Amino acid sequence: MAEVRGLNELQRNLKELQLALESLNGTIAEIPINPNDPASVRKAVKEMEAAVDRKVAPYGNNKMVSVVIGAAKDEYRKALLKRFGTSQ
Repeated sequence: MAEVRGLNELQRNLKELQLALESLNGTIAEIPINPNDPASVRKAVKEMEAAVDRKVAPYGNNKMVSVVIGAAKDEYRKALLKRFGTSQ
């Protein structure tokens, strides 16, 4: 008979990932941006990343959350830069 260990930790990690993703539903932040000013766009990207970090802070020690949220922030960054025609 095989013994499976670590399921409690996996379940906790998955639950925290679910909660972290749910915390990003709706408005994450309202960030003023001047689309004609590349510095304003870069600042908006940094503010967006910080807002996401604040929302998921309770789950910051969870590796799954870190990986998924890192990818989400990258997608948000790409979307902002694409929308405002700026590259970084």
